[in-house]
Amino acid sequence: MTKILKKASDIAKITMLIVGAVIGAGFASGREIAEMLYSSGAASYSTVIAIMLLVAVVCILIMWLGKKLRPQSVGDFHNAIFKKGAPIIDIMVLVNCFVVLAAMVAGLSGVAMSIGAVGYVIVPIACVIAVFVVIKKDINRLIKVNLIVMPVIIAIIVITALPSAMGEGGVLTGRLRLAPSLIYAGMNLILTVGALIRAYDIDFEIMVAGAVIASIIIGGLIWVMLAAISTNPSVAGEPMPLFALAVGNRWLTNALRVTMMLAIFTSIAILLQTIVDWLQSIIKSRFLSACIVMVSAFLFSLIGFTNIVAWFYPIAGVFGVVYLAWLGGYGIFLRSKKNNAQCSVLNAQ
Repeated sequence: MTKILKKASDIAKITMLIVGAVIGAGFASGREIAEMLYSSGAASYSTVIAIMLLVAVVCILIMWLGKKLRPQSVGDFHNAIFKKGAPIIDIMVLVNCFVVLAAMVAGLSGVAMSIGAVGYVIVPIACVIAVFVVIKKDINRLIKVNLIVMPVIIAIIVITALPSAMGEGGVLTGRLRLAPSLIYAGMNLILTVGALIRAYDIDFEIMVAGAVIASIIIGGLIWVMLAAISTNPSVAGEPMPLFALAVGNRWLTNALRVTMMLAIFTSIAILLQTIVDWLQSIIKSRFLSACIVMVSAFLFSLIGFTNIVAWFYPIAGVFGVVYLAWLGGYGIFLRSKKNNAQCSVLNAQ
């Protein structure tokens, strides 16, 4: 019984780690769904299924590579896979993480300021706590927090979007749009690398179960938001479409604010961890590294949440596709190398 509970707990941790890395300000607000999937004409069931498959396969691949290589940081991971090209890849991945981090800060500022004067206190406090978590390298505690926080976030998103999704126009018609699916998945999944490569102490079957469940949850949330936006096309142009769906319902609007801030905080901590781990090879002080990154992200966030999502997320997605394709090729290489070694041993016998 104890072993079963332990496995269930580990599966839940992996599931919520993946979901927590994907659900940030862009996802929880509906902005990135409207921008990258709805406006591109990718609002179809086949697109949702394609993204689900990509999430499951890529997350399993990343964790499998992490288990094989056992890296201590993203830098170590890239050195093993990209060899001499690792420094360039490091910079591109970290720029990607930084852009999304800035979007999280912009989203947090937007939601917090809508509360009123209290919002001006919430943003700096949240950023300070994130810095503290990263300095302490206490990402395991954050994973445990995710087990409580993420189900609440998921529930609020569903409660907000489902009534509209079930209305007329909520049926997602059309064909598979592969390019938007790949770009969207690439942009999001590259953000999970820093966290997932450290899950190497967990059994492989638990990794697979966690990745599959996470893909189903993410796919379900994408569907319900796409269907809700399809039913109410006018909200697609809003900075935060989910808030537009909740207009008139004060309780739901306040719940969404809390949901957004929780989703953003967990994403900030995960992204900051990835960037600071790499930056420590240049700046030895972890505290100074974290402070420099957060201040820089705040300055970049002044571009505006909507503009960051519209201008930079698609570029990040294209790079993510290339990056993840390379990881896939390397995984195939490792697998074939292992099979060849086993064949050599059998032939020798």
